[in-house]
Amino acid sequence: MGEGIDTGHAMTSFETILDQFRRKRLLVVGDIMLDRYVYGTVSRVSPKPPALVINTASPEETLGGAGNVALNIASLGAICEIVAVVGRDEAGRAIRNHLSGCPGMIAALVEAPGRMTSVKTRFVAHLHNTHLLRADREETPPSKPASKPPS
Repeated sequence: MGEGIDTGHAMTSFETILDQFRRKRLLVVGDIMLDRYVYGTVSRVSPKPPALVINTASPEETLGGAGNVALNIASLGAICEIVAVVGRDEAGRAIRNHLSGCPGMIAALVEAPGRMTSVKTRFVAHLHNTHLLRADREETPPSKPASKPPS
């Protein structure tokens, strides 16, 4: 077969690249968020105002943003360190819990007092997996350093 990825030197098989990836340690720095999915069944349209009515089940949560990138890296077998800022809130605790349960993940989360952890909630109808609405809860001011480093 001889198929593989052209690295400029010699052809390398996908299996070889994955095997090498398992020996890597990568750092992800970025915005982490909690992705929440609320699934349900649309039963009718409310007349005032005209809006879909969705009968929902319990939400499912996963890591979003930089957290999703880190999950993908760890799922391929590499050790992944993630550095991100979260708030001291329920969503920040949920992110910490998700990261603690991931093999190969090392989390360095900075808790910023007064900062809200970003949450993206998607409402999805079971029929055809239709995305109906996304509700965002987030703040976007830049993080400030706790103190100036000594000169």
